[in-house]
Amino acid sequence: MNMRSLVLMGLVAATLPMLAQAPAGDTIRSSESGGYGPAAVAGDNLFDGYFRTGAGVASAGGEMVSFDLGRNGHYRLGNEADTYGEIGWDKKVYDGKDGSAFFVHTMVNWYQPYSTGIASSVAPGVALEQAWVEGKGILGTSDAFKDADIWAGERFYNRQDVHMLDWKYLHTDGEGAGIENINVGFGKLAYAYMQYDGRSTSSIPAGSPATALPAGTRDVTNLHQIKLDDIDVNPGGKLYFALEFDTASPYKGPTSATAPYFDAVSNDSNNKGGWSIIGMHTQNLLGGSNHLVFQYATGAASGLGNGDQFGRALGSLNSGNKATRVIDEIAIQPTKTFGLEAVAALEKNKLDSGTALGTANGSWATLGVRGKLGVTDHFGVVAELGWEKTTLDTTAYTTALKMPLGDRTLNKETLALVWAPTSEFWSRPEIRIFYTNASWNNTAQGTVGGISYADKTSGSQFGVQTEVWF
Repeated sequence: MNMRSLVLMGLVAATLPMLAQAPAGDTIRSSESGGYGPAAVAGDNLFDGYFRTGAGVASAGGEMVSFDLGRNGHYRLGNEADTYGEIGWDKKVYDGKDGSAFFVHTMVNWYQPYSTGIASSVAPGVALEQAWVEGKGILGTSDAFKDADIWAGERFYNRQDVHMLDWKYLHTDGEGAGIENINVGFGKLAYAYMQYDGRSTSSIPAGSPATALPAGTRDVTNLHQIKLDDIDVNPGGKLYFALEFDTASPYKGPTSATAPYFDAVSNDSNNKGGWSIIGMHTQNLLGGSNHLVFQYATGAASGLGNGDQFGRALGSLNSGNKATRVIDEIAIQPTKTFGLEAVAALEKNKLDSGTALGTANGSWATLGVRGKLGVTDHFGVVAELGWEKTTLDTTAYTTALKMPLGDRTLNKETLALVWAPTSEFWSRPEIRIFYTNASWNNTAQGTVGGISYADKTSGSQFGVQTEVWF
């Protein structure tokens, strides 16, 4: 391990024992701001959003890239080679005399890598990501249900994230329905049903009848999540639990290439479902918070937020999948002019794809810290250090994916000059001028930085970026 890694580990080790994190109140994070920006309170008519964009030049030539190992996000400061944005509109559409109310929530987002030009010029980069209706005060006046609400539609649901990694370690996004905020005395209970349709979006062959459907898998995964949170356990500390069950609804129809099915296939032999559990302790501390998280999952749930929106590992529903994860993430503001975010995480998994790839036993670990020092009311200096290691130890898996066997490590450092409304860590909008340096070992060569760095084990880039939530 080199000197930079030792310094990074020392910084994180010195910080972690002091802390144990959490935003006050609800632990749900529903937008890209990670719950650290202005609270999205359901008002009569609320407009909010997020975006990031910028430009940069890479040492290998051409536009900047993202230096990462392809697992669980990336250390994002000075390392985001894309434009991304969200625009949300929430409106109260009914206000009853009995205290009942109905709200409509909508959100459009867009995404485009820098290399493809102006984001708004490419329609596939724009999507209606949230469109759901919420009813409050309509389930009676008992102590258990007077503050409860029901909802249905498409939404970002129950997101938990590490902002500096742009990594959502829990995100049951999708279409469904549920009930929230049931008062059980010692906490709040919620239930949500979500559905994932595995149908491909591949194109329909030319000359097909109007009734033709796109080719691909027709299997459906049904997600049932029970959540219990807002449990007071110590001064400023709360517990949170979520239990998830994934069940399969395999496709039973024809699998011929005859219209209107066109290769409608099923993963029937591998549809075994699965389950996962997450426990989290949150603690208010030093003007901020700490999250200590434990996750365990099997079968269809073992992606733990990787892969698609339901975390299905490698697109598989095999019951042999298993994953375990421990995370400690800190976000504090001990003084007006100094703020800090840090993370330590470890993940181990066994993924059986049910195909020729066989079984992959792997692990991922990371240590990282980002600090901001305010120099004036609007100007500050930000530094971010990150270290990652992944291990793939099954030859069949790594050979099939043309990925090297063994440990892959990455070190990434960024220094940025920033301007924002205040000197606080989470103050946005923030305008940044940055320099980023990264290095990785020989095993990771060819897997970091894209084709520009395929024959290299280090790289750097500089550029400008803005990030804002409002």
